[in-house]
Parts: sequence; C-alpha cells; structure tokens
Amino acid sequence: MGSMSKLTRFSLAWLFLSLILLAIGLVSAFSSITSQVESLLVETLPAKVSQSLKNRISGDALDTALIRTIDNDLSTLVIGTDSSRSLSLTSFQSCIAYVQQYKGYVTGNSEMGLHRLIDIFIPDEAEAITVSLSCQLSPVYMLSQVTLAFIFVCLITALPLPSRNSRFIWFEKLQESGTESEQAWQASGRIDRLNDSQRFIFDKLQTNTTLPLPEILELTFDDRMTELKPEQLPWFELGLKHSSNDIEKAFSIACSEAHMFFDVSTHSVIIHGVQIKLPSTPFFYYYWYASLLNHHTGWYINPAINRPDLEQGQRLAEIISAGSGHGKAINDLKNKGLRAKTLDQNRNKIKEEITRVLGSELAELYLFVCERDPKTMRFKYRLQINPDKITFSETI
Repeated sequence: MGSMSKLTRFSLAWLFLSLILLAIGLVSAFSSITSQVESLLVETLPAKVSQSLKNRISGDALDTALIRTIDNDLSTLVIGTDSSRSLSLTSFQSCIAYVQQYKGYVTGNSEMGLHRLIDIFIPDEAEAITVSLSCQLSPVYMLSQVTLAFIFVCLITALPLPSRNSRFIWFEKLQESGTESEQAWQASGRIDRLNDSQRFIFDKLQTNTTLPLPEILELTFDDRMTELKPEQLPWFELGLKHSSNDIEKAFSIACSEAHMFFDVSTHSVIIHGVQIKLPSTPFFYYYWYASLLNHHTGWYINPAINRPDLEQGQRLAEIISAGSGHGKAINDLKNKGLRAKTLDQNRNKIKEEITRVLGSELAELYLFVCERDPKTMRFKYRLQINPDKITFSETI
C-alpha cells in the first residue's frame, strides 16, 4: 500500500512537471513564431497591397487576386528550412498562415493546434488585413519535455529528504522524557549550541548510560565536565563503559594520570585508573618487564631458540614464587630457563588482555615496543611507558 502511494506521488509529480514544461515551452515558442510572422508581414504586406492598388482593374477581382498572392507568399514561410525568410523550428512540427479576412472576404476555419489572428494595418486602404497563424505541436518536442520531466523527478526522488531541525527533534525528546514545554525548548536550544567537547560528552552519556535526557544535559554542562581536556575525553568514555551509570568513577578515570600500578596481591595492573586483572603468569611476566625499566634501559633481547636464559629464568621464577603464582610456571623456569617461545606467548596474552579492556589506541603507551638487536639480530622488547610512571604494591 505504501509503495503504491509512493508510485502515485511520483506519477503525479511527473505529469504535473511535464505539463508545466510543455506549457512554458509552447507559449514561449509560439509567441516567438508569431512575432517573426508579424514582423515579416508588417515589412512586406503594405508595399504589396500598394503595388496591387496601382494596377486596379476591378475591385472584387483585385481583392481576390491579392488575397491569393498573399496566401502564396505566406505558404513560403516554411518552418525549419535555410531560407532567409523561413521561421526556426523549435516546438512545432508545422505551421500555416493565410488571409482570414479582408474587405468582407472571410475564409473557412482551418486552424490546427495553437492559433493566433494577426491584424496588419494597410495605410493606403485605411483598414487591416487579418492573417490567421496556426501551428501543430511536434511529437519529438513533447517526448523531449516528458523525458526531461521524468529525469528531473527521478533526481529529486533520489535526493535524501532534508533533515528536520535538530532543535525540534531534541525538544520532542525532552518533552517525552517529562520536561515541561518551556524548559524543553530552552534545553533544546542549548543542545543545538554544544561545542565539540560538550557534544562528545553528551553523545557518550547517551550511548553508555541509562540516565534520563534532562540529567544527561545537566551533566554535560557541569563545570567539571567542561574542564576535561581533549586527551581525557577517550578515558571518560572508557570509564563510562566500565562503570555503567557511575559518572563519578568515569570522571575519576578521565582525570587519572598516565600511570601503571602493579598490585601483586590481586594480580592486577591499574592503568590510568582502570583496574585490569590478568591471569597470574602473564601478570608476573608484565611485572618482570616493568621491573627491568629500573635497571639500565629496560630492553631485553629474546634468548636464542637453542639457548634459554637460565639467569633470568631463575629471577622470574623467584618473582612468581613470591607472588604465589603457578607451580608449573615456576618449575619450568627453574629447570628449563627463560625461553623465547614462552616470552612471546606471555607478551601476546598481555597485549590481548590490555587491548581488550583499553582499546588499541589507549593501550599503546602501556604495551611493548620492539627493535631488532644489531649484534645478535634477534628482537628485543621493552615497555613503552617511562619508568617514573610505574609503581608496585611491593618489590619482589
């Protein structure tokens, strides 16, 4: 039913536009043809009549002969030829012109299509000759206008509908949420004037909370929110995702420093105020990499495949043991040393979990950077963050 209605509207628009284009084109073209014919007649007809009057023999015979001569001349006004006295073809297939009335002589009605009577005053006779001009519409022209209308309506239909004024949309939403009309109208105006930072907060509060719209708007204009810096806004959004409707917690995360805190007792790392609990073994590998930053540059070259690092294996086993980690991981490190494959696996698990919680962009600073060591041609890794941005609940 809906599609039929749309088709009907399309058809009516096409018909209406076709009629308008045809009407405008025909009126303009016929007016131009009429002016051309009238100009030619005013220029030539009085002189022709005067010449005939000089050779007058019999009034009636002269008048009939004069009319026949004029009709013959009018018939030479061929539409669309290269003749200097022809008329240009635009919208018409053919046109005819003939004397309709002169001194009581009246011809029969043979009009076709559009019709116009042209009166040419003859000074010597002190009266006018009435010429009838009729034109037949060109089917080609009709088809061109109908096609043009169809294309135009198709283009208009394909264009997206203009969106309603956003202020009215928010006004209706505020009313639906129970806000009185006057307050809703004022509030909708404020929404319409939000700057980029406020718009971000407003949108994220809508997406990540179930708070009513008036409360979201009030929070958006809270002084603390407007003071958030651009680099803090993504952390505010992250805080909303992890704290549901706890706006204070989200705000606290946004305002936290770019800092890492390793909590050994819970096997968690708190990054920028966001607590991330890791499986125990990846946590201790993360802890170990962080502790390396306090010694020299923090870089650690992956051991050779056939030569595990026994010294660092022993060190890492002590850390896991002191932190109540898994016995299997401790035994493997003590007996087999620190192997490249084990390092790679744990780094990948760390990256996967940190990225899952923070997202790739926010996690980047708290993950690893990698280079190829020029001496051994093996890869070396370290945490990207500066050492002074890392603290530990206890030193192992």
